[in-house]
Amino acid sequence: MITTERLTLEDFTLDDAFEIEQWGKHTDERLIDYNLSDLDDFEIKMWYRQKREMKTQKYFAIRDKSRKLVGYVGLKQYDKFTKTAFLGIVLDPNEMDKSYGEESIKALINMGFTVYGLDRIFLNVNNFNKRAIKCYEKCGFREFCSYEEVFENQRLDTHDEEFDEFFIVKDGTIFSKNTTMAIDNKR
Repeated sequence: MITTERLTLEDFTLDDAFEIEQWGKHTDERLIDYNLSDLDDFEIKMWYRQKREMKTQKYFAIRDKSRKLVGYVGLKQYDKFTKTAFLGIVLDPNEMDKSYGEESIKALINMGFTVYGLDRIFLNVNNFNKRAIKCYEKCGFREFCSYEEVFENQRLDTHDEEFDEFFIVKDGTIFSKNTTMAIDNKR
């Protein structure tokens, strides 16, 4: 368990996964795949199993002082030989803009470097997610490389004025423009 000024990060449990059903919803169609509250009980159990079964990942529930689940954060793709891992975070849409992301990411970075002995932590972010990029930069992450990947929501409006800035269509498939960011352990 990790405690910060306003938050507690603790092992992510199946009960935590079921609490996600009470979360708000993203209205931005680019973020609808993060609407985990749309999952039914079976889907939540399968989603949770996927998060817990891999030995190369560790997830934490993010709880505020009232013990409300406001998000989860984790280290995944942990590689003990290269001493690297990827960070991932998801917040309840109703709990955004409260700096919970920054506070929990900084705590997890510290744990990754001091407890797990990591030399570098990476993360991947969609270029359209300006709020997340700003948060990651505040936490010390810097651009490492850029790439494109198939976007989950293939129903996006390709005529949207921002579409070409953040997406590309190849052979009828929508690809998102993404950035890998990294932070190094400054021992």
